[in-house]
Amino acid sequence: MNTLFPPISPVSEGIHRPLWSVMIPTYNGTKYLEQTLKSVLEQDPGPDQMQIEVVDDCSTQDDPEQLVREIGNGRISFYRQPQNVGLLPNWNACIERSRGHWVHLLHQDDAVLPGFYERLNQGIERESGTGALLCRHLFMDEEGDWQAMSELERRTPGILTDWLEKLPRFSESSSRRSW
Repeated sequence: MNTLFPPISPVSEGIHRPLWSVMIPTYNGTKYLEQTLKSVLEQDPGPDQMQIEVVDDCSTQDDPEQLVREIGNGRISFYRQPQNVGLLPNWNACIERSRGHWVHLLHQDDAVLPGFYERLNQGIERESGTGALLCRHLFMDEEGDWQAMSELERRTPGILTDWLEKLPRFSESSSRRSW
């Protein structure tokens, strides 16, 4: 079995499937994690529509679980790997633990702007056969000041026919977990 890209198990029947799974992989990353969590919670449509979970790769600094408890007030799930598995296997664990129809891997030092999920929902409704959602992103410095914005791939919302070739340039994407 390919350990970098293992097969993704289907979500078991009878399990509630929200529209979104916002999965946040972390490792020694509490410096920005609070901002990340708050940015998601500010637009949380509730557990029927969104799973929010932090998957910790056995951090050795700070206490991400405590931060999740404080910020999430029971709304954010937390899973800690029994041992450090590394970056890609931790991302894979995020996907495996997700239950939503759409999975957003949101990195520990990233945040989403207000209206982010609402805009993506509009794209899902407009293009029902879509398998991945891509968006622009802002580069910020350690103080949270905007430094640059990624290139615009097209001037109007819609399908990119050559998205697979462009995918390595996108750092922020959401993928469909099931068809």
